[in-house]
Amino acid sequence: MRVRAWIPYWRAALVACALLGTAPDPLRAQALEGLDAMVLELMRQYDVPGMALTVVRGDSVEVLRGFGLARVADSIPVDPERTVF
Repeated sequence: MRVRAWIPYWRAALVACALLGTAPDPLRAQALEGLDAMVLELMRQYDVPGMALTVVRGDSVEVLRGFGLARVADSIPVDPERTVF
C-alpha cells in the first residue's frame, strides 16, 4: 500500500475531525457524512472488510462508529464498542 495515496484522505479526515469539534451542528453532520463516505471508499479501495473509527476530544468520545464486518465468514458486523482487531 502506498503511503502517498493516503495523504489526501488523511488531510480530509483531519479537516472533518477539526469540524467535529468546532463547527455548528449542521456542519458537524456534513463533516460526519463526508468522513463516513471517505472511510467506506478507502475500505473498498484497499479491500478492508471492517474497521472501527473513534474521534476523541478532550475526555469525551465525539464519534464511535463501526464499518463493515468483524468476521467475514460469519457476516458479523463491527461493533465499535466490542470488536477487537
